This record gives sequence, structure tokens and C-alpha cells, in this order.
Amino acid sequence: MEVIDMKQNLKESFFRLGSVLFLLCLLLPIVAQANDANEIVCINATTANVSATTANISTLIANVSAPIADVSTSTANISTSSVTVSSKSPILDDVGLLLAAIVILLIFGWLIYIGAKADKKLDKGEMRKAIAGTFVVGFSMLMILSIKYDIADNNITTMYVQLAGIVVAFYFGARAVAAKQAEAAAMIGIEHVRFLPDPKKIAITIRNGSDSEINVDKIYINEGAIEESIKISPEKSKETKQTCEWQAGTEYNIKIATTTGLTAEIQVSPPGENSDT
Repeated sequence: MEVIDMKQNLKESFFRLGSVLFLLCLLLPIVAQANDANEIVCINATTANVSATTANISTLIANVSAPIADVSTSTANISTSSVTVSSKSPILDDVGLLLAAIVILLIFGWLIYIGAKADKKLDKGEMRKAIAGTFVVGFSMLMILSIKYDIADNNITTMYVQLAGIVVAFYFGARAVAAKQAEAAAMIGIEHVRFLPDPKKIAITIRNGSDSEINVDKIYINEGAIEESIKISPEKSKETKQTCEWQAGTEYNIKIATTTGLTAEIQVSPPGENSDT
């Protein structure tokens, strides 16, 4: 069952990645087409500028005695050059900006839908995943488009890149902490239980298989809670004896809890009045 779940999760991850790449592939040709049209306008304007410059040189040769006409032609040439420079437009203009915003919003909504589809609810983890995924996609779009296009380097762009780094670091940091806690919880357990006849006690051996020290502060035997402070070093075990008037043939639910919230429990029954377990 775990293998099947793992394969299903991998399929979902590849599907999400493929969808993001598909959206980016749809975006790039449209933006590239707009930029090519812009380059054609720039080339035409540059050609007109060269023609005007050639005409200006001819006028200087033919009309040396007419400096006023030459100055007028030079002024027209400068005006043409100014038009050529101002005709270059960055990627953030008009359609490119609107299209990028639509893609980002669609990806954000899609990630929220995927997170809520499994259990019909949206918890904090799914929201963090959607927000982090949206920032990563947006940052990736900026990085890819900046290779070819002129993106304005303003304060908003800088703040967005910094915020994307913070969100991604927080997301993966939270996942790492949760994974470490889950791993530690799986490696802490009740290793052995003995029922001592005289006096009647229950000896509990607790194993700490994690890489950090734990402090067991509560031991539950059925409904009774016992306050303790048992410190167990990493990869060590310790036995504690608890007074309990146990009865043969009765099942006992024993549970331990640490100061960090990790728990482990076991159900055991004493074999008989004259035997140790």
C-alpha cells in the first residue's frame, strides 16, 4: 500500500510539474512574438535613421554655404534618433504584464484546488504549498524572461525576489522540521514491559532511537497518569518501575509522553501471578 501511495504521489508531482512547464511554454511564444514585432519596428526606424543621415551628409556637401539648412537637417536627424530610442519597449508593457498576472493567478488557484481535492479541506500546509509554489513559478518566469528581454530593475521586482526566497526557505524549513519530528516519533517506543510480583510493579523499558535526548514526563497506565522526569540519551534505553496492583488476565494500556509531545503506547497483559514478562 505504501508503494502504491508513493507511486501515486510521484505521478501527481510529475503532473503538476508538467502543467507548470506547459503554461510557461504557452507564455513564452506569445511574448517572443510581441518582442519580434518590436524588433522589426526598431529595425525600420534604424533604417530610416541611416537614410536620414545619408541625406544629411549629401546636404552638407552640396550646401556648404547654407549652414541654416544644415542645422535644420541635423535637428530632424536628432529627432529621428530620439524616436528610434523611445520605440524600444520592455517586456512588462501591456499584454505581457496582463498575461503573466493571469498565469500566476491560474497556477495559484490550481495548486489550491489540488491541495483541497484529496480530503475536501484546505489546511495550513496546503496553503503554504500553494503560496510557495506560486512564488517559485513567478520567480522562474522572471529568471527565464530576463535572459532575452529587458525587465525593469525596480524596487518591486527586488522585493518580490527577496520575498520568494523567504517563502521558499520557510516552506522547506517547515517540511524539514515536520519530517524530523515524525522520524523521531517513529524511533521512540516502549521496548519491553515486565510485571513484577513482589511488590507488584510494572517495569517499562523505553528506547530512544533518535539522535537527540528526550525527557519522558508522563507515564499512563490505563486511566492513571504518573508524573516523571526520565531523561534518555540518544540511541539508549532506560527502565523505569511503576507501582501498580496489576491483575493476571487483565490487559493494560501503557503510554509514555515526552516534553516535546512525542508519544508511544503498547497493550500488554500479565501472563500469571508467578511469572515475569
